[in-house]
Amino acid sequence: MTESVPVNTCSSTTATQPNDFSGSISEPGALTLARAYVVNQCLGSVYSLCEAFKAGTLFPELYRPYP
Repeated sequence: MTESVPVNTCSSTTATQPNDFSGSISEPGALTLARAYVVNQCLGSVYSLCEAFKAGTLFPELYRPYP
């Protein structure tokens, strides 16, 4: 059985993409890549299943209620 794959009907030659920066930067090395900063975390306490669903997270350290 062969699965059909959807064909991309968008044409990049007819539409200008909002994130198309080609030609606007004279030197490719002038761009700075994004960096992620993730703090190492130790597994501490966790909510019970019912509390986790109410809080939207399993980890109490990540729970930040809206004022």
